[in-house]
Amino acid sequence: MSTSSPASSQPGIIQNSSMSGGQISEAKGAISQSEAAYVRASVAADVRSDGRARLRFRPCVLETGLLPQANGSARLRLGDTDVLVSVKLEIGEPLLSAPDCGRLSVSVECCPSASPEFEGRGAAVVQAELARAMERLLLSGGGGARRSAGHSTVGAAAAAVAAGSGSALDLRQLCVVHGEQVWVVYVDAMVMDSDGNLFDALSLCIRAALFQTRIPAIKVFPTALGTMEVELDDDPLACTRISVENMPVFVSLARIGAHFVVDTSIEEELVMDVRLLVGVNKQGDFFTLEKGGFAGLEPTSVFRLLSIAKQIGRDLIVEQDKALLNEEKKVEREPHLDKLGFFSA
Repeated sequence: MSTSSPASSQPGIIQNSSMSGGQISEAKGAISQSEAAYVRASVAADVRSDGRARLRFRPCVLETGLLPQANGSARLRLGDTDVLVSVKLEIGEPLLSAPDCGRLSVSVECCPSASPEFEGRGAAVVQAELARAMERLLLSGGGGARRSAGHSTVGAAAAAVAAGSGSALDLRQLCVVHGEQVWVVYVDAMVMDSDGNLFDALSLCIRAALFQTRIPAIKVFPTALGTMEVELDDDPLACTRISVENMPVFVSLARIGAHFVVDTSIEEELVMDVRLLVGVNKQGDFFTLEKGGFAGLEPTSVFRLLSIAKQIGRDLIVEQDKALLNEEKKVEREPHLDKLGFFSA
């Protein structure tokens, strides 16, 4: 799909000077003019430098259950982008504002060897930006496009986003004793190699890790002091799973020249002037909507991009669910199948 790139001073154009998805202004100095011209020309011809069309993702490899010490884990390789996610559960106290809901904490760590952008203080900025984006995605409700520091919601598309329903992660299923004890979910992600599109890769990997996560069964009984005591079930197979049926993933659309592309490589991210980050689930509900970059977007083009993101997001989740179910069936057929590699116990 193509759209025009109007001047930022025109009226009726959505503006945002914040940067979602990396330090765009600084990064532009890291690519030569001839390289940038080649990237733009390949996008305009709908044959990108790696042979893909503008709206096509790179090959994706997904593995789950790699970390035996975690309650759930997954590793995803999208082209040369390589991310690892682990999920750990522990009993904690609920927030006073939500006594019947569990808690969620997301952290992202970027290996310095993954990209020059992750060296020094630059890593802290990127890690915080990625962690905030993932946490917003998981805690948002359908139709809940949000405005937060450094990230601006595209207001012209708010009506379209309102079509969603429900929340991404049902925290009420994590309640153990109302007002006293809940499950706390720690999602720890590591970027081991970066070749662009970290938002989409991390969201897909987190969804896979949560799909594989099992919540241990617990027994709750009163004590002589009138309090409630929690005890883990002795049966390791007695567990429930976190529902990811309503969980969205990110679909990033970046404008290069007069055209939008998905699944940007690192070279394409150095050339893009604006990015639209859309959180969408398998039902086609929108959860988050953020714009990064200094350029503007026409409101009419935003609605066309939402339609593209909805279709791509649904296709991604359907394919991911097929892969996850196939792997689960394989493990059930071969329960003693060991994972090979340096992630195994």
